[in-house]
Amino acid sequence: MKSFENILLIINSESNRKNIQKVESFFREKFAKNIENNTFRIVITEDENSIKNHCALFSQSYYNSLIIACGGDGTAHEVINSIDFERTSVAILPNGTGNDLATFIYNEKSLEEILNSLDNVTFKSTDVIKVNEYFCINVTSFGYDTIVLDTAVKIRKKYPFLGKYSYKLAIPFTLHKMAPIAYEYDVVLSDGTTLKGEGRYLISAICNGRFFGKGLQPAPSAVLNDQIFEFNQIDNISIFRLAVLLPKYNDGTHVKDVKESHNHKVVSGTIIPKNGPFLGNIDGEIYSFDKIEFSLHQKKLNLMYLND
Repeated sequence: MKSFENILLIINSESNRKNIQKVESFFREKFAKNIENNTFRIVITEDENSIKNHCALFSQSYYNSLIIACGGDGTAHEVINSIDFERTSVAILPNGTGNDLATFIYNEKSLEEILNSLDNVTFKSTDVIKVNEYFCINVTSFGYDTIVLDTAVKIRKKYPFLGKYSYKLAIPFTLHKMAPIAYEYDVVLSDGTTLKGEGRYLISAICNGRFFGKGLQPAPSAVLNDQIFEFNQIDNISIFRLAVLLPKYNDGTHVKDVKESHNHKVVSGTIIPKNGPFLGNIDGEIYSFDKIEFSLHQKKLNLMYLND
């Protein structure tokens, strides 16, 4: 890590606040000399534009640079959409209400375990998905999961002390909103063939990583740098059938055991809704879509991993 000429640690002030001081103190001690000569900077976000503004300026200013992003999946999403991939590498420190990307790349290690392993890391060229005008590092999804996420975000803003529990609390408040999205799809599979169809799906996920929605596994065989990603679709099913399916969706066995779950290995595609715009999310950040065009960008991002 110390091979980078300039490093920016950006800490999302809306992330788990009990860890913010611990993370800041850890890096102030570990990189004291670098901080003194101004090659290591620490920023705690001030507002909703802080990540974008600080990361964009830093990336434009320095080659061979590293941004350490301390927050959740949304923080990682903002960072990778603010940088020049040719100039800046990225490390993720999980400290958000949603840490699905970090759960995957660090094999479920805790923040403290990751901090203690920073002298034994490697950086690998990692695939990303271009979703309309944005880059996605982990998962883009739409359907009932996004309705739950949107409600959880609103609960967390109103009652910030609930933190990660806001997602679980959102589920009973959204059951009456559980409805499928009708859309047409046209995807290019990993073998070069084309798959076209249409249907009504309760949850759909375009996956570079394995996890989303607090540990659910739409793509249990996903690898971040294998030059393919997975497209998972869950049919329009009842709430009772969903309750039966969720344990298998959680442990990844739905791919083989659940007839209402469909997984395709893909490299690009288009989603066109049949009934107007719908809500979706890219790495946990919510957007309204009237169309989704997605494509693989191979080995685009230089990302930190822990050595075994």
